[in-house]
Amino acid sequence: MEKANRSQQHSGHSLEAGMFANVREWIDLLPWLRLLRTLRLAGSPVMILLAFITLVLWYPVFTWLDHSRVSGHLNIFHSLQAEPTNSVSSDFDLRGTTLISQLAAGLWTVLLWSLPAMIFARQGALLTAGRSMMGAREVFQLAGSRSLQAWISAIIPLLCVALLVVVIGLIGGMGGFLINLIGDSLWVRTPIALLLSMIAIPSGILAFGAIVSVPLSWAAIVNEKNPDSLDSLSRGYEYLYRRPVHLAWYFVLCAVLLLVAVFLVWCVCWAGLGIVEVTLRYLSGRTSLAQDCSRILSLIPIATAFAYSWGLVGSMYLLLRFDAGGQQVEDIWIAPERVHSALPKLPKLG
Repeated sequence: MEKANRSQQHSGHSLEAGMFANVREWIDLLPWLRLLRTLRLAGSPVMILLAFITLVLWYPVFTWLDHSRVSGHLNIFHSLQAEPTNSVSSDFDLRGTTLISQLAAGLWTVLLWSLPAMIFARQGALLTAGRSMMGAREVFQLAGSRSLQAWISAIIPLLCVALLVVVIGLIGGMGGFLINLIGDSLWVRTPIALLLSMIAIPSGILAFGAIVSVPLSWAAIVNEKNPDSLDSLSRGYEYLYRRPVHLAWYFVLCAVLLLVAVFLVWCVCWAGLGIVEVTLRYLSGRTSLAQDCSRILSLIPIATAFAYSWGLVGSMYLLLRFDAGGQQVEDIWIAPERVHSALPKLPKLG
């Protein structure tokens, strides 16, 4: 009887068998500490060089396509118009041209940056999962084979919003016709405004969500075994609207890490530029070379910011995937290594 009573007595709480049973490291309690591992990406010369080359190729074409950046010259041209009616029509044409040029610039950005963005997101996700970065050739082949899915995931929200814009335009045109026919009355405008407001809500959900969901979908496409554009895009929208607090917290942490990394790279470039300027001033006296070096070195912190920010997108994807679905951060798809079979031995003659 006494032994039975002793067996029923509470022996105390066991932290090892309770809530801390699966805790072995600090990252098990604070998953966001895994973001610190991604700092290696900001110091990778290959990744920074890739971002540098992409930046040099992207920016001139982007500024050439986006005609809104030369609006000052166009305003001078419009000031020479004598008739006010011509100015109004020219301003309307200018707005249409600006919209088309901005769309072209956006498509050029998606086309050129999708490949390096997925490369950086893959490397950042691997570092977050506690693995080593892939080789340049392997990660380039992996991202290149999935570029089509990335383009589709970026275009789908644009097409959906464009369809809703057409619907809004049709309703607005019909509403204007009714107002002109019946009269500009509150009883006529209110039902039309309510209908437009109902369509504006899903339009806003799609348009605003695309800012976050498209980058996260690119991270999903390059880090999952079976990439799918619609599934990856739906994950991005889900993480934004179902885990907004987690997303905001990770965004703040990533912004701090990005500032630290870019500041360190800027300090290195600033110190190196100072050495070059002093050396050229006292030895050769050529200041033009120092100016050229200044232009090149000023792009390195910008390239680092591009590369590291996309790497942090891959890290955020793994953390949000764990928060939303419970899939472990370390559970990341790894491409199987290619096994090179040995060549058969030739028979010996004689």
